[in-house]
Amino acid sequence: AWGFHFDKYGQSFATDGANGEGINYVVPGAYYAAASGASRILPGLNPGSPKDCGLEILSGRHLPEDWRGNMITNDFRGHRVCRYVISEDGAGYTSREQKEVIKSNHPAFRPIDVKMGPDGAIYIADWYNPIIQHGEVDFRDPRRDQTHGRIWRVTAKGRPLVERPNLVDAKTPALLDALKAPEDWTRHHAKRVLKERGKDVLPEVAKWVQSLDAADREHEHHLLEALWTYQSLDTVEPKLLASLLTAKDHHIRAAAVRVLSQWHTRVPNAWDLLAARVADDHPQVRLEAVRALGQIPGTRSAEIALRTLERPLDRWLDYGLWLTLREREADWSPALKQGAFDFGGDPQHLMFALRAAGSSEGVKPLLALLKAGKIAKEREEGALVLIAAGGDAGELGLVLDRLFAVEGNTAQRQVNLLTALEQRKLRPAGDLARLGTLLTSEDERVRAGAARVAGLWQVEALRPRVFEIAENVKNSEVLRQAAIDGLVRFGGKPTLENLAQLSDKSKPLPVRRQALIALAQLDMDGAVSRAVELLTAADGTDTGDIFAAFVGRKNGAEKLAKALTDQKLPTDVAKAGVRTVRLSGRDARALIEALTKAGSLTNLKRMLDKKEMDDLIAEVRKNGDAARGEAVFRRKDQVCLKCHGVAGAGGQVGPDLTSIGASAQIDYLIEAILLPNKVIKEGFHTLVISTTQDKIITGIKVRENKTELVLRDAADQEIVIPIKEIESRANGASLMPEGLSDPLTRAELVDLVRFLSELGKVGPYAVTQNRPVRRWQAMQATPAAKEWLGRAAPPDATLEWEAAYSMVSGVLPLDALPRVEGKNGSVAVVRFQLDVSTGGKLKLAFNAATGLTGWVDGAPVTMSDALTLDLKPGLHTVTLAIDL
Repeated sequence: AWGFHFDKYGQSFATDGANGEGINYVVPGAYYAAASGASRILPGLNPGSPKDCGLEILSGRHLPEDWRGNMITNDFRGHRVCRYVISEDGAGYTSREQKEVIKSNHPAFRPIDVKMGPDGAIYIADWYNPIIQHGEVDFRDPRRDQTHGRIWRVTAKGRPLVERPNLVDAKTPALLDALKAPEDWTRHHAKRVLKERGKDVLPEVAKWVQSLDAADREHEHHLLEALWTYQSLDTVEPKLLASLLTAKDHHIRAAAVRVLSQWHTRVPNAWDLLAARVADDHPQVRLEAVRALGQIPGTRSAEIALRTLERPLDRWLDYGLWLTLREREADWSPALKQGAFDFGGDPQHLMFALRAAGSSEGVKPLLALLKAGKIAKEREEGALVLIAAGGDAGELGLVLDRLFAVEGNTAQRQVNLLTALEQRKLRPAGDLARLGTLLTSEDERVRAGAARVAGLWQVEALRPRVFEIAENVKNSEVLRQAAIDGLVRFGGKPTLENLAQLSDKSKPLPVRRQALIALAQLDMDGAVSRAVELLTAADGTDTGDIFAAFVGRKNGAEKLAKALTDQKLPTDVAKAGVRTVRLSGRDARALIEALTKAGSLTNLKRMLDKKEMDDLIAEVRKNGDAARGEAVFRRKDQVCLKCHGVAGAGGQVGPDLTSIGASAQIDYLIEAILLPNKVIKEGFHTLVISTTQDKIITGIKVRENKTELVLRDAADQEIVIPIKEIESRANGASLMPEGLSDPLTRAELVDLVRFLSELGKVGPYAVTQNRPVRRWQAMQATPAAKEWLGRAAPPDATLEWEAAYSMVSGVLPLDALPRVEGKNGSVAVVRFQLDVSTGGKLKLAFNAATGLTGWVDGAPVTMSDALTLDLKPGLHTVTLAIDL
């Protein structure tokens, strides 16, 4: 955390400079380390907002009332100081951005920290440098200003400043009275001086507490300041603590719980006190209590914490409870295994604990509760998923029995149970031929799940039916892929024969492509000749994953390069191959050379001398058009949006570009496009992993523990690699491939650079404070989509969707959306999600509602230019059909 602040009640907030997520609210009790995973983004901010430095919550008499309690932080990339209004959101907080405190188009304005001073003014530290030190520009670049820096003071017009108190020389009673000051600075430093004077001040503190006026509106807060003073002097005061644990103000109760969490070894009835607060009326207090229990050893902590489930659970409480159960697993899991502890026999409590810990120790007691009919019908599916995750073959057989049960057996339930059984990778006991009935289900997802597990469990009697699904070109690509995955899992010589049949040139191209990719996993030599045969006949579409199948295997790139000798490929196919190889991060020069020759490709000059660079910079400034450049940036063949986001719209595998134009010079932007490996931004170096299954996996490291490594690949997908399967690892290059700009004309390159250079600057390419939908999914024009249009029903699971993103302005351009042709003309269908933390009414404003048909969570709504929805907390999907 780069910036950190506690408000007047001890609630903690932080700005996280590690992930670019903007402002985070740190879960109480875990505020010691914001990087521990306990931080939460405030929903009012865009997830892709620029990194912030410094944070202050405003207080005091000098500022206007509507600014008090506001949060101030810096966007040094965007040359601005931001202001947010904070409001409570259940156990957490939301924020809404207000007009900036300062916004400048001066390239050297770099606000990096902010504090309130003793006079009530806001002080802003300005690094004052046109170059920021984030690896974009060489440290020896002469444009770096190593001399200047500024501190700005912001005051309210017409309001007198606060007189700075003389705390060091003040007598103890005066210091204690300073704890009543409305300025946080004064209260904080008064406690510092009291701390430095030591325990000699304790009698005066006790006397001051007794003298406080109970009728004072701030009486409870004054007592809280006294409690914190005792805490700073390492003196437990249980009577004062107990009184504040039942204060009228929930903020005070929450703050007192946090003190109790640090005194729990010295307060004999800590568990009883926390049990009362777990049942508190306010969720913030319950959250503090739950997190406090995470620090106290013993099974009783887990038992008391789970009583939170008896009241409404929001996202903050859900996460806090999950964290506490994981932290205390070493206490309750062995006791559960030995039969000495069972969470009071409450199935809901047991299931939550097992999910939190990922433990299989509770399968047998959970199974007993299930057989005894003590688990409510609405919770039965969750119990079966947990049993599938940790049960033996016989217990998995019981899950399979329930999967075929008629009562309450929806398609979604079948899908969920099949997924759980598939992840277990253990063959259940019982009659597995029953899966055949699922292969004819009306729900495509059920058929797909059944095809995968039929192969996993090697139910040979079902192989012919799985093969039929795989070869039927009328099936969706998702369903065919599931069937091919099933065939691969069957294994043996029959599988090689199946894949050879499916990849034969007599089969339709979509079927051949998928089968060939699977064949490359099992028989590289057999797949190479078929690949060349397919690639020479392809039209450039859907060939990237064929190249990826070879590049992602040991010796695959070399064998494909050899097979392409003296071959001719369509230009677009060769370009797709080169791009795939470069995106992989692998050093496969032989294959790039073979593709370049086979496709007769030419390359743009990438190494520019000083004059060429100066000329190009001048051309960008004079002739570059940012609007045309944004169109280039959004083109599919450039894959920019696949890796980079702008205010949350786009991929996450590359740096967010929201304010790149305000933080980087034009020469850096040009070199980043032409030579992406010259300077790789910190945190975006790749890892190249070689596995024991001969796979080569390249990506950006997301996280790693003792059992698994998680990478994010060029397709913006997270890949989980078991540590035991890693044979070797090496540092790779940038995921942004060299040569990506080769297809661009010079004019297109100039426009693209101009667009990037404008991002984040004051003007049309700065992300505004309004809140447009930026991340969408667009329905693909498949046969299932046309059938759906004929029914005019809410979209269902058989449809295929791909990511779509709004422009910087927030507009979603319709001309780029897939067109589904129906009887009444062309229709585009898009959807987005609303993550509602506090239920209530909200408004969706459209440019115009003419031609729109809408659904919310599958239910039709009457469209209007300003559509008001009343939504409960949770994730909601809004779907729009657009008459083009």
